Amino acid sequence: MRRAVEYEIRLSYHDRIQKTLPESMHAPEVGVLPAGAPAPEYDYDDPSMFYLLPAKLTILTDHLQAILIMILLNLCSAYFEAVPMSPTS
Repeated sequence: MRRAVEYEIRLSYHDRIQKTLPESMHAPEVGVLPAGAPAPEYDYDDPSMFYLLPAKLTILTDHLQAILIMILLNLCSAYFEAVPMSPTS
C-alpha cells in the first residue's frame, strides 16, 4: 500500500491524496504517508555553489519579463479603450 501511495504522491498533490485516504492511514507510525508534503530540493539553494548567482538572475529575469509583458498588455488595452478607432478609407 505504501508503494502505491508513493507513486500516487509523485503524480498528484499530497493534500488531495491525504483527503482520499482513511484517517487510520494518516498516522506517521503506519508508514503509508510521509510525515510532511514532499518538496523539491534545488541544488541552486546551496550558497557554496558557483552557479547560485546565475540561477537567481535567470529566475529574476523570468519574473521581470512576465511583469513587463503584463504592463505592456495593460497599457495597450488602456490605449485602445481610450482612443476611438476611426475607419480607414
